[in-house]
Amino acid sequence: MAIPLTDNEEEEQEEAKDITIRVMSSQSVLVTWSDSIPEKQRTTTSRQYTVRYREKGESARWDYKQVPNKRVLVDKLIPDTMYEFAVRISQGEKGGKWSASVYQRTPEADISMIDEHDITHRLHTEGRSEGVCGGTVVDWPVLDILSACGM
Repeated sequence: MAIPLTDNEEEEQEEAKDITIRVMSSQSVLVTWSDSIPEKQRTTTSRQYTVRYREKGESARWDYKQVPNKRVLVDKLIPDTMYEFAVRISQGEKGGKWSASVYQRTPEADISMIDEHDITHRLHTEGRSEGVCGGTVVDWPVLDILSACGM
């Protein structure tokens, strides 16, 4: 992925509009937006879109996703956390202005949405044969671990 242009390298480009955030789960959202130039009026150089996002707070680090279409799934978010999102349109080497920020809180984790296989894989990957939650050691199965963790 290309590194986003800095604010000093911005050229006059259209700004993304109508940014919407649709919550897909406690850890993912779908970000969509509109482009003020209809596709049939765009030049032969393809437009790229960069979405930046971070936990709310000016000291938080931005993460970026670059896509060729007007939607992107942002995942691996933290449940029950406020996030800030913005979009920028680029065409060729020219990067536009960042859109106004849009804020969305991810919902609290819901046990019905937790993937037992993913948790099992993570615990195995970390070399654990038992789960640890808040200082409590819990043997398999994974649902016992979730229960002990209050999930």
